[in-house]
Amino acid sequence: MTAFILDHCVFTRSAMRSLLTDSGVRGNIYTLNDVLKLDTLCHRIIPDIVIISQRYMHAKDNGHILKTLIERLPHTFFLIFIGNENIVYNAVVPLKSNVIVTSKFLAVDGFTQLFRHFAGQERSPIASRAKRCTPLRFSKTERRC
Repeated sequence: MTAFILDHCVFTRSAMRSLLTDSGVRGNIYTLNDVLKLDTLCHRIIPDIVIISQRYMHAKDNGHILKTLIERLPHTFFLIFIGNENIVYNAVVPLKSNVIVTSKFLAVDGFTQLFRHFAGQERSPIASRAKRCTPLRFSKTERRC
């Protein structure tokens, strides 16, 4: 199993690496801090899990690259987390069957359940609800998909 972690903060990257390892994810875990490097690496290696900080979504080019990446890799689990200290919640918001938005403040058990579920190691009520969700539609273009 291959996982990529995209975050500016070395501490968050380290914590996510530990969470993946503790959740039983075995294989290569790459930590990155650049969207272009992520895109290049995804052309060489198809990841099973990609963890992305929402801070990368704000730049115009980054958002387009990440959206294209998500569309190109429908069997990869994407976890986008919000790290804003002013937004503390323990919800899991599914956008697509393979894309979930959550907070850095989700309990460790919640992250573990998500990783294990998407790695095929256990059934999780939280993750299975997310996988069966009806994706949100934000525009007329997405409604046609």
